[in-house]
Amino acid sequence: MKRFTSLVLVVALLLLTTGNIFAATVPGSVYTDHTEQEMANILNGAGVKDVKATDWYAQGFASLIEAGLIKPDANGNMNPLAPLTAGDAVSLIAKAIGIAAKTDTPEVALQKAKNAGLVGAGVTTFTDMKRIDLASLVAKAFNISYISIYNKNLFPFEDFFAFTADERGMVKALHTRGFFVGYPIGNGKYEFRPYNIITKGEIVTLVARILAAK
Repeated sequence: MKRFTSLVLVVALLLLTTGNIFAATVPGSVYTDHTEQEMANILNGAGVKDVKATDWYAQGFASLIEAGLIKPDANGNMNPLAPLTAGDAVSLIAKAIGIAAKTDTPEVALQKAKNAGLVGAGVTTFTDMKRIDLASLVAKAFNISYISIYNKNLFPFEDFFAFTADERGMVKALHTRGFFVGYPIGNGKYEFRPYNIITKGEIVTLVARILAAK
């Protein structure tokens, strides 16, 4: 079982990594570090009522509970399918990459992300966090380089026209590095769905990969 002792060290290692270091933030792509029984023990120990060890996002929740980054509400709920605002999503990312402290409020963590240039000055804790916004944040955090894409055949997702040329280049670079896989639509094809609001289950899966990367 992984122990999360140094977020700063994790970031340094991530910046040196060139392979696939992130899981997809979509159902069906689950990082398997804890066994199902270990996940059940962590979830039950934290009093979580609405996440089962067999759920695709269970690994993310178990890992982040263990890391001390999240906990259930007063009713024992994690609300895994709930859409997230920038306050919650950016806060988790900022804490995972070490630019915010675990004890920071969403407002403080968001301001630190702004200070680091990861999100725009106009973003508030109530701003919806779309998948394209999250992609931009991750690309900035890890200094991902890319070139614009104008040819549909060079783009890995079917929703080609939902992006600008620059966004296509960024998303393809993140996809190539394993940050995002997308939503399967059959016949081996995928959509990115850039304007979908990120859910809590998706974000914790992504953050768990940040913490577990070597």
